Amino acid sequence: MKTAAAKTTVKTASTTKIMIVEDESIIALDIKRSLSRLGYAITGVAASGEAALLKIKDNRPHLVLMDIHLKGEMDGIQTSKIIKSDFQLPIVYLTANADSSTFQSAQTTDPHAYLLKPFDEKSLGIAIEVALNQHRKTQAIKASEYWYANAFQCMNEAVISTDSQGSIIFMNALAEEMSGVTLSEAIDRPLVDILRLQRKIQQIASLPPQLQLQQSDSIASILESVLNGSDTIPLPQDIQLVNPALSFTPIEGSATSIRAASGEITGSLFIFRSQDVVKKQKSARLFDSRAETEASVVKEPLKLNQEQTIPLEDVQLIDDFTRSFIKGEPVLLSTANLVASSGEGATTLSARETGTIITVKPIDGKQTAIVDQTSEQWEIIRHTLIENSFFPISRRTNGTCYFQHRVIPEDCQIFHTTAIELWETWYGKACPDLFNQGALQVKLPRENIVVLRRGSWYHIQNLMQKDEALRIKTVAGEIYISLDDLLIWGAKSTG
Repeated sequence: MKTAAAKTTVKTASTTKIMIVEDESIIALDIKRSLSRLGYAITGVAASGEAALLKIKDNRPHLVLMDIHLKGEMDGIQTSKIIKSDFQLPIVYLTANADSSTFQSAQTTDPHAYLLKPFDEKSLGIAIEVALNQHRKTQAIKASEYWYANAFQCMNEAVISTDSQGSIIFMNALAEEMSGVTLSEAIDRPLVDILRLQRKIQQIASLPPQLQLQQSDSIASILESVLNGSDTIPLPQDIQLVNPALSFTPIEGSATSIRAASGEITGSLFIFRSQDVVKKQKSARLFDSRAETEASVVKEPLKLNQEQTIPLEDVQLIDDFTRSFIKGEPVLLSTANLVASSGEGATTLSARETGTIITVKPIDGKQTAIVDQTSEQWEIIRHTLIENSFFPISRRTNGTCYFQHRVIPEDCQIFHTTAIELWETWYGKACPDLFNQGALQVKLPRENIVVLRRGSWYHIQNLMQKDEALRIKTVAGEIYISLDDLLIWGAKSTG
């Protein structure tokens, strides 16, 4: 039984890759031998923080064993901060010093476990498995929170959520705009301080009591009901939202409780919309009805440099390559200039003369296309990926751009234009051509405009132009971009 159990452990652990960061060579060798006996794969051994970061880039591990007191410019704690920020990997600290100052300093990096030297092989294995399990759970929670936050940002309705005590933990951009309070100002404040309601005829303070908003209709009463387990509760009729500037917006909506998997109520969710917007949605359509049957991404004519000529067969190969890896199909294609093939864990597109142009592989569970921006095919590759809902999520200093699939918000038309066109649309000029049939003479409501930032869609809070650059403010941060540079944004239909 012991032998069988040991084999099972080795088989499970062998899929897990560990990086060792330890400046004492004898200790590092001993740890390496222990990991091998436990069945783990070792991606590398580094004696300094700088060396560790380089090795992680070349061969990403699942977990890092980190000596706190490293020699060199960076100690283990400084190195771990970079690893957490850039790679989101779990850290298990190794240290011979258990003093409180070291512990407090290490805590700032949120390590998953500590091991005090000397430690035995069994303790090492247990610490690694506990750390990996905690990391998986944390990543699952973050992924869920990230998904919901992005979904709420792209809604045509204002969303405010609270914790179980009624304090605000999230507002989407539309809720910020309607309430006149930003998320940073509202976070951890009681909902009743932010979501202030009154009857449409209650603007005069001296109204008789029978015309004032009744206590049973108040936000405090509704919040208490949903936190105590009531089903979805509609907001009172004929009410309006009052913002700090004392402007009034007639709204309609509802409130419901947020429950954990166990059924425990963990918070509340208030969703509401302007009645003026609702009326417009019922009476008019902003977009041509053909948008329902056309592709969501605008198929603009490809804009290449005048000196640049891409052979038609190369254009076709790039398109076929993209569609194949999206479907998960193996690829083996070639032209006089390009070669596309599938290998172990990755699909690649290469130029015969210059080398790899695109590498497609899973990163953090998501299919990712890593594209060389310096290649002469860059513009057509970018265009093809965006047409297939693969959007840029980050640009690296080594000249590559990372693309991942992102769901386009419902009823949203996507544009790939210069920043100046977004600026013109924001300030009331006609929307860009949706179907290459001449500009549409319509003006887009600002609340319908979203922008892609680091792979997520956000409503725009404000736009400012200065020194030939555009500053785009969203709830997730700011984007600075030259007016002539391309960016990806969308316009949501109100029809």
